Amino acid sequence: METLKNIEIFDTAYGGYGVGKNRDGQIVFVSGAVEGDICDIKITEKKKSFLYGKIKNINKPSDYRVEATCKQADKCGGCSFCHINYDYQLIIKEKIIKNIFRKFNNFPNIITHKSNGIDYRIRAKVRAKNGKVGFIGFKSNDFIPVDNCQIIKPSLFNKIKEFANVNNLSGEVEGLETPDEIFFANVKSNYQIKDKSLFNGISINGKYSGLKYSSYNTKFGDVGVTCGSFFQSNRFLIDEFQEKAISLVPEYLSVAELYAGSGFFTCGLINNRQVKATEFNQRAVELGKIYNLPIVAMDSGRFLKKIKDIDVVFLDPPRAGVDNNVIKEILRIKPLYIIYVSCNPQTLSRDIIKLSDSYKIETYDFFDMFRDTYHIESIVLLSKSN
Repeated sequence: METLKNIEIFDTAYGGYGVGKNRDGQIVFVSGAVEGDICDIKITEKKKSFLYGKIKNINKPSDYRVEATCKQADKCGGCSFCHINYDYQLIIKEKIIKNIFRKFNNFPNIITHKSNGIDYRIRAKVRAKNGKVGFIGFKSNDFIPVDNCQIIKPSLFNKIKEFANVNNLSGEVEGLETPDEIFFANVKSNYQIKDKSLFNGISINGKYSGLKYSSYNTKFGDVGVTCGSFFQSNRFLIDEFQEKAISLVPEYLSVAELYAGSGFFTCGLINNRQVKATEFNQRAVELGKIYNLPIVAMDSGRFLKKIKDIDVVFLDPPRAGVDNNVIKEILRIKPLYIIYVSCNPQTLSRDIIKLSDSYKIETYDFFDMFRDTYHIESIVLLSKSN
């Protein structure tokens, strides 16, 4: 395909692309670019109204560009921001949030919580091929082998790497490490696993062996974790993230918590509050019950239908956001406050728009839980406006 000469990158899109324009004014999304770069760009894909491209040559580097500390940064699909100065990464993400929420009047100041280290991940999913570990390439299905990953805690990455090597593994490993150095793995593979001993607990294609579960001690109490558990990933921000979300819920109010998982927020919400919590995943509910957390196994929409009156709805949905049945039930109940924890600002904005006739945004906290990537974690407080 064609090459575009001397294209200036003037913006960054959610997804990690630098944004430029060709001579006809058509938008070009460029992987690995940053605002201020002037590049020659090889077009890799053409759509009706925009183009995708990759850098062929940087004629003038941006002042915000730094040397990527990862040798695979130009190939791996993970750290799409690691070539950008960290302070400017935060500015870019704040700009992305403001752009996504541009339709909202009186949008509050964004409170930004930065990550203090790069090897932050204590939960990570890694691919394996013939005993080597790696990741899937950016916008491709190519396997990219890596010796080190700068955003995964070294002890966890080395454990996964050794496990893959010992078993000559081809497949997928999702690993988790607790502060007590308990290691869990959720493995998917079509090949026989000979040595499981490197992990305290392991699930192979849904079959468990070893330690069934352990606890992750938070400021508000123990939370159960096991093979394949969803859990927050950034070890440097976990405590602050949990504490901030819970602090937004006034004490002595009644709370309906949706998408509760195994109780990461529940364990703090129950202090001086009346809490009813729900989670669809049965295994997560069982973990919560071990620690006496009031979580029931039920779809969020059906759960809310059973509630006539509640002061606060607290929700932490998956990336796809909240379905319309849940929105409908929230509007029926009309709680005083909604606390919405989100890992996707686009679905967050979509859902809040549906609530905006009755609710207004009071505060917006952005947590950089995924430094060096384009991902954005948010906590939003909504209050009833009428």
